Amino acid sequence: MDDTISRITDEQTNYAMLMHLSQFATFIIPFIGWLAPIVMWFLKRDNDFIDRHGKFIFNWMLSLGLYGIGILLSFLVMPILSLVAVLLFALFSIVMIVLAAVQAKQGMLKPYLLSIPFFK
Repeated sequence: MDDTISRITDEQTNYAMLMHLSQFATFIIPFIGWLAPIVMWFLKRDNDFIDRHGKFIFNWMLSLGLYGIGILLSFLVMPILSLVAVLLFALFSIVMIVLAAVQAKQGMLKPYLLSIPFFK
């Protein structure tokens, strides 16, 4: 996948960065962190740069959901280890969101690490 797209404006990089950071809204109002970036993506998906970042975010959220189901199921077998996994994965997720926001601001196109590419 390309690392950059030519002719990216500051407005586009700022918007893509805010799309990534809007996932943190979940800490204020549950599910808004899932809804906000999707709505932002649909509003400006005609722009290739923003569309690609929207797909990265959506892939990440779907991947998080699948990983979360796996971690929840593991609670049945090993609850303490699963609790550690939840905490580590939450920290990892926060780092990945911040990293993606910084990369978007720099005009880069990189998917989240460990994200399953449902949409390309």
